[in-house]
Amino acid sequence: MQSPRPVADVSQLKALTHPLRVRILYALRAEGTATASRLGQIVDESPASVSYHVRKLCDAGFVMEAPDLGSDARERWWRVPVEGFSWSATDFAGTPEGVATSKAAKQVLVDNQFLRQREYEASAESWGETWSSAAHSSDCVLRLTPEETGTMMREVQDVLDKWREMSDDRSETKVDGGEHVMVFAHGFPFNP
Repeated sequence: MQSPRPVADVSQLKALTHPLRVRILYALRAEGTATASRLGQIVDESPASVSYHVRKLCDAGFVMEAPDLGSDARERWWRVPVEGFSWSATDFAGTPEGVATSKAAKQVLVDNQFLRQREYEASAESWGETWSSAAHSSDCVLRLTPEETGTMMREVQDVLDKWREMSDDRSETKVDGGEHVMVFAHGFPFNP
């Protein structure tokens, strides 16, 4: 598994402060490759609007063209780079703009994650008993140092990476089975 590409520039990060772009990014990650028309169907937006936002994501390096898939010059296919991306709030702590952009991008991503959780809970019975039994939520309150928290999150990421590789293999070989499953973890200090 390749290490995530660090987001190094505030202008890149600004691309993630738009909720539709984040929805498009998740949809494209789930599809593997798609055109703006297909993504528009998934996120319920016009192909023109999606095309504009996909180009913004591409300019920032969050998506890339997949020219080998187009059947004609008018059809543009897109994909998410395999390695993904990452950033830390401390990466952008040097300027007020960096702090604000980092917070805004993180908030849009987290809002999308919890929106998906609420959507699932509202329709859980439609997925059937097998999926209802498999779906999960868990949390715990731990007393950890910053170093221990970092170590724990790296271990969690290693487990997620193992399952992502299996999922990617299934997608690449077009093996039938499975649904898109969103798994997200957050670890942070809080005052009870």
